[in-house]
Amino acid sequence: MMAINNKKIFQDIYDAYVYAYPAVILELTRRVSLNPSKDEKKILKTNTLFHTTELADASFKHVVAPNIDTVYSQGWLDLSKGALILEKPDLDRYVSIAFLDAYTNCENIIGTGGDGNQAARYLITGPDFTEEVPKDYRQIALPTNKNWVIVRTIIYGKDDVEAVKEIQSKLQFKPYGNAKQEIVYTSHHPEFVYKPIEKITNLSLEEFFTIFNELLEGNPDKYAPKDKLEQWKTYGIGKGEVFTSKKEVRALEAEVKQTFLDETNRGLKEGNKINNWSYPNSAIGIYKTDYLLRANVARNGLGANPVTMCVYPSIYTDEKGNPLDGKKRYQIHFEKGQLPPMHENGFWSVTLYDSKERYLVENEIHRYGINDRDVLKENADGSIDILIQQERPEAEFVTNWLPSGKEAFNLVLRIYLTREEVITGQWKPPVVREIQ
Repeated sequence: MMAINNKKIFQDIYDAYVYAYPAVILELTRRVSLNPSKDEKKILKTNTLFHTTELADASFKHVVAPNIDTVYSQGWLDLSKGALILEKPDLDRYVSIAFLDAYTNCENIIGTGGDGNQAARYLITGPDFTEEVPKDYRQIALPTNKNWVIVRTIIYGKDDVEAVKEIQSKLQFKPYGNAKQEIVYTSHHPEFVYKPIEKITNLSLEEFFTIFNELLEGNPDKYAPKDKLEQWKTYGIGKGEVFTSKKEVRALEAEVKQTFLDETNRGLKEGNKINNWSYPNSAIGIYKTDYLLRANVARNGLGANPVTMCVYPSIYTDEKGNPLDGKKRYQIHFEKGQLPPMHENGFWSVTLYDSKERYLVENEIHRYGINDRDVLKENADGSIDILIQQERPEAEFVTNWLPSGKEAFNLVLRIYLTREEVITGQWKPPVVREIQ
């Protein structure tokens, strides 16, 4: 039990940890992402989009709960030396371009679900930009110099790869003014080979806040608790500060970290619950001063879209409230005409993750989810059943089979560009029913 005279110190350090967590895990993710591959010898640069044409699979460990609907392009921006130009071509499909600041606030999205699929030119600027924006350019004014860009492009199968590559080839950043596309790591660094979610848990408070203090330089948070930032300097937390090594602070390290883990172990279950599906808090992506929600999302779904782009109901239990177990068999039954409702260019999926780390689960057919692009077998009345189980079903139902693995699992139902009736709860996702 915490000593009475340490309560204030504990609360101060805990609050600072919660506040800083998204910035620190994003920096750890940046280091992993920019670290050249030992085998491929790739040299990666800032202010550059790196494209993939393969969907995430069970080997993907950079972020938890990855989607399997879109291929990712990502870039790590550094606007401290100047702005960037981005030209968006006319788009014929779902392509969203999300800018997350150094604290994971996602308030700028262009492309599908943002400003539309029509061609446009942008000037991406940081907090110190004071020049006039060139004519015919739209300004994306980001509050921090370090930013993460995530491009999600829907892909319709292996035959669609070349079309995706064509779009990606037209999406690139170009330096403006003194901006540079710089190599961060000239060679492979073994110390930057880790799962960010594991790495951050193992950081000491000194290591954690040393990273955070460095990030504060050039990365002001417009939602910062200015009074607390001043107060935290007492402990060496702040721009240019050195974290304290005082005994009474170090003695609280285990309790601070464990309290945080306990507070965020519930995952993204902050909103309504319908048929045991938990709807995330509607403030996801647009956190403002909800620092605990921001940290919770950073731990459980780094880079999550705002609800205007995608709704993410998740479920850990069956209709009776029992934890989902890979050793059991389950069914999700959609009545005819009751598949998730979406706007044009929208799509949906049900993805399965292990409940221990929230990564995709390896299986014999390498299927990690079911989506609206799959050719699903209908029942005689037009309804559709998704079968979630470890063993392969009869041949005619394999198309509807989502392999569950052998351990506890959870599901995420993603509905991109969802209709209002999903957000209001008028449309309800079906229960997950155990079958014998």
